[in-house]
Amino acid sequence: AYELATQNNAATDDAILAASANVKTAMAQLSDAQSTYRRIKDLVNKKLYPQQELDDAKAKLSTAENNVEAARANMSQLIKSQGAKGKDAPEVKKAAAALSQASLSLSYTNIFADHDGKLGKVSVHPGSVVAPGQALMPLVEANTYWVQANFKEDQVGRMHIGMPATIELDLYPNIDFHGTIAAISPASGSSFSLLPPENATGNWVKVPQRFPVLIELNNEQENKAHPLRVGASATVTVDTLAKTDDAQVAQQGK
Repeated sequence: AYELATQNNAATDDAILAASANVKTAMAQLSDAQSTYRRIKDLVNKKLYPQQELDDAKAKLSTAENNVEAARANMSQLIKSQGAKGKDAPEVKKAAAALSQASLSLSYTNIFADHDGKLGKVSVHPGSVVAPGQALMPLVEANTYWVQANFKEDQVGRMHIGMPATIELDLYPNIDFHGTIAAISPASGSSFSLLPPENATGNWVKVPQRFPVLIELNNEQENKAHPLRVGASATVTVDTLAKTDDAQVAQQGK
């Protein structure tokens, strides 16, 4: 559309140039008709030419004048219809805006991951039509691994970010992975469920709540030697007295 608008604008420029040339030609013909009319009129006055010759010259002069007026009107109409020239022409601006929007939309078709990782189940293929917000494929980050452990509320009170933790995976029963606490949830895991349980006063049995604790693994070489899988079961031990000389007390969560 942009190229077409530019071409149309260029075609209008060419038409204006042609109209200008027609005006010059018509004016040249008018000048000749005026000279002929004056010459014949002088000869008729001297009785050397018949009156008919003068009438014919006058008719040709009138036709030449009309041709000049028509050529000028045509050129004025073309200039008026063109409006602004080049990039300032309305149709060119409109087409340029459409081209810019199309280029932006095209850039959205290239989707880049913000980190390295491994793909899960790919649900699309080349040529598939996708909608905005549609999930295309899961991407598991390759450089950062973490485990979510759900600890009881009486255990979380003695934990803080940065505490060391040991992780045992069912995938590798004899391998210990090491990490540190990266985050502690501000609410229990059941608080965000569709129907959170009520722990009101007067209940005979108080159910201890569990809080999600995010453990970030810090041994990349060990992780590369033993690839981790999303969703694997793990047992996490947090050393709550790692910075003291007393006997270490461990809290476990799964």
